[in-house]
Amino acid sequence: MIQQESRLRVADNTGAKELLCIRVLGGSTRRYARIAISSLQVLKMQHQAAL
Repeated sequence: MIQQESRLRVADNTGAKELLCIRVLGGSTRRYARIAISSLQVLKMQHQAAL
């Protein structure tokens, strides 16, 4: 399960290494998300080569 402030490892070609979940979308009382449920995330770290 993904909660607010969860750190997620990324496997794609954008150069991002880690994302931080800052909000779980879908209602005022929803505390957990799964991969299929929308969540708002922010990039925390990325590879130097991608800059």
